[in-house]
Amino acid sequence: MNSMTAVLGENNLPKIEPSQIYSEAVKVMKPEEIDHHGNGHGMDDLYLKITPESMNLIKRLTTRELVSTFRSEIDGSKWYDLPFCYPVIDKVEDF
Repeated sequence: MNSMTAVLGENNLPKIEPSQIYSEAVKVMKPEEIDHHGNGHGMDDLYLKITPESMNLIKRLTTRELVSTFRSEIDGSKWYDLPFCYPVIDKVEDF
C-alpha cells in the first residue's frame, strides 16, 4: 500500500474519520435518510438509511468495525447504525 492509498478511499475519494461522517452525509443525502438516537447530551448514535450515497460514505470510513445494520420496524427499510457518530452541537442546522 502506498501513501496515496492510505489517504484515499474507494473511487479515489478522501477517507473520512467516523467523527466526520455526519457532515459528509448532510452534503449528499436527503434529510429523511439521516437520523439519530440518544439522550442529546453526549455522542448519540447516527443512523444512515442504506442508499448508494451512504454505502459510498461507509466505504470511505477509516474504520468500519463498529458499523452495524438494522431493519426499520416502521417501514422495513435498512439502515446503518454508527455508534457515537452524531455530533454534539447546539444546532444541527449549523452543519
